Amino acid sequence: MMAASSPEEHYEKLDVSAKGIISDWNQRRQMLMQSMVSKSIEDSLKDHSSTERTSSSYMRVLVKVFCRSKKVRADKQQQLAELTIWRITEEQLHLMKEGTVVRMKDLGVKCDRGGFLQLSANAATIMESLQKDPTQYQLIQSGYEERRPISLIRITLMSKKLEPSRLAREVDIVACIVKIHQLDDHTSVAYLTDESGFVMKLIRNHGLQNKDPFHIGNVETMSLPTVVAFCNLQVTSFDTIEQCATGTWSISSCKARNLMKLRRDELQSWSNSSIGMEDCRSVLDRIKAGIPICAGPFNRYRVCIGYILGIGECADTKHTGRTTDRDNVNVVVDYGEDVPLTARLPIHLLLTALQLTQNNTTNFSIETSILTAAMVNHSTNSLSEYFQNNQILFRFALEMVSCYGNGNELFMPTVTGVSLAATDALSRLYLSGGSQI
Repeated sequence: MMAASSPEEHYEKLDVSAKGIISDWNQRRQMLMQSMVSKSIEDSLKDHSSTERTSSSYMRVLVKVFCRSKKVRADKQQQLAELTIWRITEEQLHLMKEGTVVRMKDLGVKCDRGGFLQLSANAATIMESLQKDPTQYQLIQSGYEERRPISLIRITLMSKKLEPSRLAREVDIVACIVKIHQLDDHTSVAYLTDESGFVMKLIRNHGLQNKDPFHIGNVETMSLPTVVAFCNLQVTSFDTIEQCATGTWSISSCKARNLMKLRRDELQSWSNSSIGMEDCRSVLDRIKAGIPICAGPFNRYRVCIGYILGIGECADTKHTGRTTDRDNVNVVVDYGEDVPLTARLPIHLLLTALQLTQNNTTNFSIETSILTAAMVNHSTNSLSEYFQNNQILFRFALEMVSCYGNGNELFMPTVTGVSLAATDALSRLYLSGGSQI
């Protein structure tokens, strides 16, 4: 009886041509297997042209304990829970209105999440309203606060000093949208203002097909500014560059339809007046020009509009002596005052300024290769001559760094951003009042 050899042993006994035939077949076999798998997946997708996704509807509300007694314990008064109602019925939905008191039985209870006790209900949960309506005093004692819009002045203060609680940073607002800007396919920004002149930058992440993320109607035909009322916006950190409050559109945010009507009518009357239209136009011009809304003389972040007069070497303040800082240069800017502004300009922003100049100038006094060599060799005279011959109005974002120097440190603002100045918006601001710039 002859023992059968393994496939590996049989392969080793073959000649070179036979081994080649087997190797080619193994490669073709892998390709055939991949093709069969791909075809099987495609056929399966054709049979199920639309993928089905099942989900359960739910409603989530914040609830507090209702107290009939005038003597309310401090811990009871502050007790707050998050109630989630799965597959809510029409009767339950009718009961879930702000300021109403509802008696519920057979609730599910879970541990705290985000500082809130978690309660759950479903279509079988027993819910009924009280036979006797509670008094306004009882509602207030139980912790109910009637929904009212927050002014942009207060929102600005909240944005500068954020509360750790998510609920404490949730606000309702009535304001005028003066500009909507789409950052990318999934993110849009709306700028809101009111009679105070303060601004809130509202950011929303949305789907690719959502062309109206802020629910104002047809964005293409809608004329701004327009008065809107939003509920449950989340206030976020103050924008130190644009000098305005910021907020985000959360999962609970929505457009208020029947709430805050008195405030909406009041703001609508203001926005239709000549003063309101002028104020909204001024805010819009400031946004387009990139001028901070509420920047004072002692603000750390500032903006300078002007022409580059010269480029000079920058001393390295990190070390003693007068060594040259190879990562920065000094830029001298004419911004309309008696004394030009001198600031520290990083090399990569100098490249940005050169690129912007070349894109907006047809007469080049220095070739690109010469400019590159001038930057490498820190030939500041050539760079200064180039900017003097090609005058472009720039917008410089500056950071004023506090220095407690020892005599060797050089105190001057640092440029954090360079862009072209919006001349149209600047001209309108100047004509409406030079002191606004």
